[in-house]
Amino acid sequence: MPEPTVFRLSSHYTNTGSRLFVLLNESAPEGLEWTRLAPMSYDGTEIADAFQFTSPVTMTLVGPSGTRVVSSTKHVFLSKSWDFDKASGALEVDAGDKESFSIALSGSHAKAEWKELRTTPSERVERWVAQQGIELLDKSAIYASWVQGTYVQTITVFDKAGKMRTLVRMGNKLMQTLDGNVLGAVTVDGQTKLVVAEGNRTWTTAI
Repeated sequence: MPEPTVFRLSSHYTNTGSRLFVLLNESAPEGLEWTRLAPMSYDGTEIADAFQFTSPVTMTLVGPSGTRVVSSTKHVFLSKSWDFDKASGALEVDAGDKESFSIALSGSHAKAEWKELRTTPSERVERWVAQQGIELLDKSAIYASWVQGTYVQTITVFDKAGKMRTLVRMGNKLMQTLDGNVLGAVTVDGQTKLVVAEGNRTWTTAI
């Protein structure tokens, strides 16, 4: 079975209730009519309607609340959100009742499992980060976490050019350096992979 595609979520609180969107790998066309998603709030996200999908698109929401398989035909575009500025196509899905999800997987994967990040004091990794040869924009902006249930640690920094980078280590060994930040890890069909995000783009990489 092919590996499912992973998507980032965009969650918003509006005067009509919570709204949840799966961000698709889709650019916005010209000429859309944009409106504020949540007027009279601090959320500056804009939304534009698009043609509806002819058949329901199935996704599996995965996160601290577990998993939930959803289907929807509601196709929109979002722009100027908290986590990204570039306009992106999105699938609006049922937000549920006070549930917390982190990502979406294409298709139905009811047995998928989410592994949270657990924050650790950055002071414990400052010397190690300095040894990796990355010139930092701000030496105080180091964000360290453990991937729950593993021996993997992620350390997110901003390099001298202001680009977000994440160092993945096990013990004192650098395993890989990633652009963007790690959201957590997902286990599907017995394989656990890190979930990495940069803007509205999301992908997985082996631990």
